[in-house]
Amino acid sequence: MGVSVNSAAAATIDVLSAAVPNRQIGVTTVGSIRRIGGTVTAAPSASNGFHCLLGGITPEEAAGLFTPVVPNPNR
Repeated sequence: MGVSVNSAAAATIDVLSAAVPNRQIGVTTVGSIRRIGGTVTAAPSASNGFHCLLGGITPEEAAGLFTPVVPNPNR
């Protein structure tokens, strides 16, 4: 799937969402993704050290994990 997400051990939602331009974000855990067979692979960029790629699950499964959305605390 290769969906862009942000993740880092022990990082807060405030920190992880700082580079996200969207007004709303979906929030889940790496553990929840892995429990249904998904993967989260680190893929940091020059502008976002927390960038990762989500894979191994369907769009419907991802939507279920990231729903409901919440306001981005940085926007």
